[in-house]
Amino acid sequence: MITRRHLLALAGASTVSTASGHAAFVDVQSFGALGDGVTDDTECIQNAIERASSAGGGLVYIPARDISKGRYWRLTHPLLLRSGVRLVGDGSGSLLYNDRKNSTTFMDQAVVLPGNYHPQFLNSLVFDQVTLDGARNVVLLDNSKRRYSSGQTVFIRSTDYVPGAEFSVSTITIICRVLYATSDRVHLDRSVSFDGALVMAPSDDEIEWRAIGTLSRCFVSVDSAVRNLAIKSHGFWIGDSSARGCAFSDLAIDARVAVYGNLFQDCSWTNIEATFDRMAVELSCNSMNVSVSNLRGKMTKNPPGPNHQIIAIQESSINCTVSNFSINASAFNKFGSVVRFGPSSFCSVSDGEISCEEARGAVISFDTGASSVVSNTINNVSFSASAAQLGVLFEARNSGIVSNNVVNGVKIRGLTRAPAARMGGRNNSISNSELTGNLVEITSQAQDCVIQDSLLPRQITNRSNQPTSIILRRNRSSS
Repeated sequence: MITRRHLLALAGASTVSTASGHAAFVDVQSFGALGDGVTDDTECIQNAIERASSAGGGLVYIPARDISKGRYWRLTHPLLLRSGVRLVGDGSGSLLYNDRKNSTTFMDQAVVLPGNYHPQFLNSLVFDQVTLDGARNVVLLDNSKRRYSSGQTVFIRSTDYVPGAEFSVSTITIICRVLYATSDRVHLDRSVSFDGALVMAPSDDEIEWRAIGTLSRCFVSVDSAVRNLAIKSHGFWIGDSSARGCAFSDLAIDARVAVYGNLFQDCSWTNIEATFDRMAVELSCNSMNVSVSNLRGKMTKNPPGPNHQIIAIQESSINCTVSNFSINASAFNKFGSVVRFGPSSFCSVSDGEISCEEARGAVISFDTGASSVVSNTINNVSFSASAAQLGVLFEARNSGIVSNNVVNGVKIRGLTRAPAARMGGRNNSISNSELTGNLVEITSQAQDCVIQDSLLPRQITNRSNQPTSIILRRNRSSS
């Protein structure tokens, strides 16, 4: 039998303490949740979360149910995970199932929603203008309404977006805590290095976004966890979100996207068993210091709609990693890349395998338009991809930069009539890899790129006029 002590151990030793010095422990059954697969348990479970939150943080226990008899914790709209709250179950029998199949947005279908953030919601809003002092700290010009207080969580973001654009283009978005606030300034726990205009937005219930349909609010979750649960949703299970210092582990996920981090910082995903029909992993919107490890996934079907990827790290993500994974994406027949590094830096994908025989785009892509894809790595990953149009792509478009990216120890099997690689950008490299295909293309934009110690097609097509466009060293011929 699982005891309260065992559950607190599962929740982690860092559970926030209440004023009495003890972590809150809440069983959802105490708030009327039944788990019979018929009754809507959403409000009861949410009330349990709110109770733990009001106590300063703690553990919300989701007991197991007999799923073979149709019993589970039934949800009809998203749960909102609060800061310092941990949802912990007894394994795959603790199923949170959002069984609502019709919705206007994926966010509405999410099962657990730590946040509700997307850059497009900010385009028409400016909160409080701030400037930087000489010590590079953020200084609030006007705190006369005393909106900010010690310990509060806020967004700090640059306003270097295009007015009227559908999506903002922010150089930085950082989740910070307020160290202390006075009537005229706020000091934060992170310095922000940016010379342009900044905006500050408070968290929790203080922001009302631009109306798109009904008004939604921003819920920022800090230091929370979801562990030892099964989660099922007909949409995204975690929604369009923002979180900091959160951990998601030992989960069985059945949703459109298995791992979705949108403005996630200092977060981790470990031991995930997933079925999905759109993407296995997407880290985006300035996500920073996020790790995904020990992921086993299967794509169940290939839905109609826009192109997608299986793993995507993009939209200015920094220092994000995906490692130790096995993904069966045989159902994937889109023209999108299987693994894509969009605008990102110092991110990596390593130690895994993806079965993607029907994929029609590039297998691995480092590409961007007007932004930067720099210093990313894919290492020790194997693919089976017989229908792909291209193996490895390095491509900068418009004014974008694709540089110093590394492909190492990669195996792409099955290509016959498609190019094994298309090399562009600057200082990009392929090494210790085995690439099938009919040729290697060197584009006109390539400069100081390297392919070495690899198995390659015999044919090399060089469209660059620069003598240092490509260095070929110690390669072997595969054809």
